[in-house]
Amino acid sequence: MPASVRWPMSPFPTTAIAGEAIFSGCICTIGIARDVIASHLPHGVALRSSNSETHPCLLAFGEQSQGTTFFGGFSLPWGIRYHELMVAVPFVSWQGAAVEYLFVSTMACDFWPAVWNGNFYYGFKKRFARMGWSGDHFAVADDSESTGFDAVLHSGSGEAPDATLERICAAAALPVLGHRQDGVFVTSCFDWDFRGAAVDAATLELVRGKYLPELPFTAAARHHDACRIQGMRWRLGWPTPANARRQPYNSPDTGRA
Repeated sequence: MPASVRWPMSPFPTTAIAGEAIFSGCICTIGIARDVIASHLPHGVALRSSNSETHPCLLAFGEQSQGTTFFGGFSLPWGIRYHELMVAVPFVSWQGAAVEYLFVSTMACDFWPAVWNGNFYYGFKKRFARMGWSGDHFAVADDSESTGFDAVLHSGSGEAPDATLERICAAAALPVLGHRQDGVFVTSCFDWDFRGAAVDAATLELVRGKYLPELPFTAAARHHDACRIQGMRWRLGWPTPANARRQPYNSPDTGRA
């Protein structure tokens, strides 16, 4: 098994880019009970039909660096650096359409402008939280300093990194769907470019069973199909409000600390 692989993806035009950062951290697909995931989806968003008792969730957490804004294809580098945690549900339908989406269920972030922008324009249900790395350990804490999300990333796994990365890329390539606080659904897209990134096989250990809003389950677990990422270019496209009726919004705790 190679120690590191590079995975090409097709970029979209620079005029379609709203922002860009360099991501380093962990990306993993984890299986969660279908009924649990379905209970966290807004009305109109549904899982694809399957006989499986579980459905994949795309989990990404780590550091965003070299933050850049784009206007009309011209880049405005800010040099910002912050941490994020994202839980997204791939392969969902919306309003019965045949197209499948990656629904961003919720996020956490320690940089308030990114929280506000993600909620106001994209409907990513971000909340402000303290988070960061300590060696291979990544933790997210609430305002009371109680740790909710608590994970350890171990080197090596039972799968080749390219096999794991193929599933991750399949999920990330889907059109992205968000749900704003005013009930409007918003479409956008990710461009995850692994060509300049180091990708290593890893095992993700969720070491705490305490409930965190970003993860709709309570049990600790080990996931052997994770990837440790260093230097992946993460681009985000411009948001487009979708033409559909508004749905009730379940607000996360997005208060600023």
